[in-house]
Amino acid sequence: MWDSRRHKLGSWFLAAAGFGILAVAIDSLWTHFVINGTTASEPARINHLIHEDGSEIPVFGPSTAHDDFVPEILGNDVFNYGMDGSSLDVVDALLQIECKKHKTTPIVLSLSEEAGRSVGAPSKFPLFVGQPEIRQMLERLGLMEWRYRVPALRYFGFYDWYLKDYLIEHLLSSRRPVGGYTAQLEQPFDRRTLDAAIKLRLEAGFGFSSLPDQTRLLFDAINSTPHRTFVIVFPPLHSSCFSKFKDPEGFARYVSQLQSFKNVVVLDWSRMELPDECFRDTLHLNQKGAIEFSRRFGDRLQKIRRAINS
Repeated sequence: MWDSRRHKLGSWFLAAAGFGILAVAIDSLWTHFVINGTTASEPARINHLIHEDGSEIPVFGPSTAHDDFVPEILGNDVFNYGMDGSSLDVVDALLQIECKKHKTTPIVLSLSEEAGRSVGAPSKFPLFVGQPEIRQMLERLGLMEWRYRVPALRYFGFYDWYLKDYLIEHLLSSRRPVGGYTAQLEQPFDRRTLDAAIKLRLEAGFGFSSLPDQTRLLFDAINSTPHRTFVIVFPPLHSSCFSKFKDPEGFARYVSQLQSFKNVVVLDWSRMELPDECFRDTLHLNQKGAIEFSRRFGDRLQKIRRAINS
């Protein structure tokens, strides 16, 4: 009987060891070939941020940052880290990583007037929970899961997301990312689609709001990095956003707080005059709009860089 029990225990041990080895192997292969092999994905951009320590000028922000700032126009040393659907919580975490580097290049931040709580696609985080800034952000928002520490299990529920991004980049798309940015598909301007978005915006309204913890983390990052210039941009919005703009006084105070830092340049370009044909919706520029905005911002960024180096 003892031999039988020992044989069963041995079998269970071998099965568990085999499963563990298989899980580690699958995790390693998936990470190397699929996740890191998709250069346009958000995990790939976070990985680039962690390992980059040269003369790069980073651009941080939500989806508006990723859509609006074109590195090919802004300069070969500009990298776009914009994250779709992400709030200032994610931007603050990435900014903390950047601020620990021994660099002197400017940091570009694209900010929204409206605060929110969103991290976008959670699939971009499991690979990086060993990074304290990422883990602490997830813990603070109650989004940290124990399985993110377990090989293979950490990607459960996300495998199809990673595979879709990989196939799109390698098989279905002729577009290649440049400086973290993938050009939007050129599509004819759709007047009816924009009119519908304008109608919804006029009904929902738009305005300023902030969350104290997000603001504190941002101000802490600026204070901790006095040797680098923060270029804070409020990118163009459709004029319908300002039809009944909520709390303009609060926004003015917020801008004034940002301007009080000696190493901050604030560019409130939210009311930049652009034709409707430059907008995908009321908050995002289309490819035509992104090119025009990037040309204007690129000129201003060059002036800022010359002033820093003078």
